[in-house]
Amino acid sequence: MKKLFIAALAMMMCLAFAGCGGASGYSKGEQFQLGDETYALEKWERHSEKDTGSTECYAVCVLQVGNTAPVVISGFGTGGTMNTSSAIQLTLNDGDSTISPSSIGFAAIDDVEGYGCRLTFYYDLPAGSELPESGTLTKNGEEDSAELNLGSLSVEEATTTTTTTTATTISPENLPVDPNYDPEANKNIGNTDVYDPIESFDVTLPDTDF
Repeated sequence: MKKLFIAALAMMMCLAFAGCGGASGYSKGEQFQLGDETYALEKWERHSEKDTGSTECYAVCVLQVGNTAPVVISGFGTGGTMNTSSAIQLTLNDGDSTISPSSIGFAAIDDVEGYGCRLTFYYDLPAGSELPESGTLTKNGEEDSAELNLGSLSVEEATTTTTTTTATTISPENLPVDPNYDPEANKNIGNTDVYDPIESFDVTLPDTDF
């Protein structure tokens, strides 16, 4: 009887450990909130046109309710260009290491009911490697974060592309500027609501985290 009890206990422990495996976090289509915005995972995209000999380009698409671009402006640089960076980032969790996006695209959309913006995070992954099954979405530096279950996403071949990626700056003429925006009043603070609504543009991320 004692041996039978021990065997049953061992089996229950094995089942419990098996239930703990796999990716966790928000899955495809499940809404979650970061700051004042609501998001949902949509899909992996395959961008074969961006492949190199040793890397393959994949992107994770995240839907946003509303279409205010999460861009931080920290003043103006040479030639009147604005110093900009993305206020949101999706880091892939790949075993003991993490992978940051090479660039991020923002595009206003009307093809998914209830959402006004698609955020596309591009990654240059080693050729032939498996796609990471989890990631961490952070906003405003790690002030807000959410764990995502990337293993719940399907992979689709990209059919459209956004505008050409710029080098960490966006020219004012590229986007509709908020008529109430005062450059002097916002010169030294992060302003994430300058462009509302957005159309389509990319932000190239700096080498360091923000």
